Amino acid sequence: MSISHEALEALVAIVNHGSFRAAAEELHKAQSSVSYAIKNLEKELEIEVFNRKSYRPKLTETGRLIYNKAKHILKMQDELVDFTESLKSGVEAKLALSISVVSPNEVFTEVLKNFKLKFPQTELKLFFSSFEGPLQSLMAEESDMIISSNPPAQVDLDKLYWRTVEYIPVCIPDYPAASSNLNENYFSSLTQLIIGERSLLAKKAANDLIEQTNTWTVGSFELKKKFLLEGLGWGFMPREYIDDDIDQGKLVKLPSKNTNHIPLYQIRRISDSHGPAAEALWQLFTETADR
Repeated sequence: MSISHEALEALVAIVNHGSFRAAAEELHKAQSSVSYAIKNLEKELEIEVFNRKSYRPKLTETGRLIYNKAKHILKMQDELVDFTESLKSGVEAKLALSISVVSPNEVFTEVLKNFKLKFPQTELKLFFSSFEGPLQSLMAEESDMIISSNPPAQVDLDKLYWRTVEYIPVCIPDYPAASSNLNENYFSSLTQLIIGERSLLAKKAANDLIEQTNTWTVGSFELKKKFLLEGLGWGFMPREYIDDDIDQGKLVKLPSKNTNHIPLYQIRRISDSHGPAAEALWQLFTETADR
């Protein structure tokens, strides 16, 4: 069985424009050519696509299923052509981006939306990791670019300051950590909620974290926030996640702990060959940098 592109194109045009004549005008073909394409389609499929009893071309039940499939096939063919043209022009087929989980969601989401508009055919693989995760991904050549909170000193890395995230220690108002009269030994026995490794925060605020012994590790800030609101412990949270909760009095800042300010950097390997899509992604992040 061989179904031509012209037959599928004719089918979709007839349904979309309401008649064989209008479809022929849209496709810049003779009406007889469009009719012939549909007859061949029905012959190949051994089904009736249109009900000939009505004045206007009306799809049969089976024809409607074929029409929906035809639209999908034509769309995929168009995408294949666009994709091939992109490859010919040197645009990367795929890129991998690893992002620190503390990155502000609204900002990087806007970057990715603009990237998709510019390079819709480039597959973007996204990884969200805590602390050293993005850097490890870059050094293992699993990512083309990262947003990381701990820039290394390696010479081969191109890095630019991107933004600073406020990391606030919070708990619910009636959790013991909310008191300003706790001795250090008692405080260290209270449950701290953390995400993944805490080595970066330990470096940033050694006095606050290193002595903490009672910790629960969770997989995301969404789950961590839920646990905080349930009174299961205290923990550091990016400001964007908890501003409303603090304003509404659901969470309070711990009086005995300082807010951490974590700088984020956009980083890539200098030695890599950066194609048009990779360069555009780098530039889009640069344009949103908090100067």
